[in-house]
Amino acid sequence: MTARYEVDVELALRGARVDVGETGWCADCDEPVHEGAAVTVLARTRTGGWDVERLWCPVCAPTELDAESRDGEGVALAEGTLAIVLSSQQAWLAICEPDVLEWTGQRLNRLATNSPDAALRGRPMTSRHRS
Repeated sequence: MTARYEVDVELALRGARVDVGETGWCADCDEPVHEGAAVTVLARTRTGGWDVERLWCPVCAPTELDAESRDGEGVALAEGTLAIVLSSQQAWLAICEPDVLEWTGQRLNRLATNSPDAALRGRPMTSRHRS
């Protein structure tokens, strides 16, 4: 049995892995960004979750989503702050406090009703940033 749930993009992006290690790099100027830095990311839905595809520093950050959705995947442009996540002997950067500026893609995903993935449940999202 399946059910439909609306995607909460901000909740789904919270904690998404941005880069391996303690330093990320701006996709345009190649400047390093570290924990606590404000960034803008481009993320896509892949393998059942959201994957960060590109990262920009505040100087280089785009103001509009300029990426195409492929095969019904979701694409989001979001601002957030970087945090370091430590697990055993690995460290990676993750996005925290994401604020979705714009997104495209399917509004509804089909999930099993007993799915534990709370990031895909919840409040409806709009396609533009809330003012």
